[in-house]
Amino acid sequence: SSGINAEWPLRPGEPLSMEDDVTKDRVIHPKTDEQRKRLSAAVKEILIFKSLDQEQREYVLDAMFEKQAASGEKVIELGDNGDYFYVVDSGKLDCYIKVEGKKKKVPTATLR
Repeated sequence: SSGINAEWPLRPGEPLSMEDDVTKDRVIHPKTDEQRKRLSAAVKEILIFKSLDQEQREYVLDAMFEKQAASGEKVIELGDNGDYFYVVDSGKLDCYIKVEGKKKKVPTATLR
């Protein structure tokens, strides 16, 4: 499956306010028109993106990059630093948590 990550110019635990001037530390990962179109489509219904204006959305899209994940590969683990924002573009991502010391699969949504 493939994933799309956004690299934030922040340190863990540092809040982002859209009032902050984050353009001075702008991160831009080059992408094709097709990649940009897929990214825009992938995030358009995500609540945190709906409140952004066009310039803010472009800033976030610029910071995103594609990362392929192999079958069975661990993408992120509970307790890891939240350095990235993940969007699953295609494929299937299973989520697990530990409950009373046992690994339990968490139901996930399939978006189209």
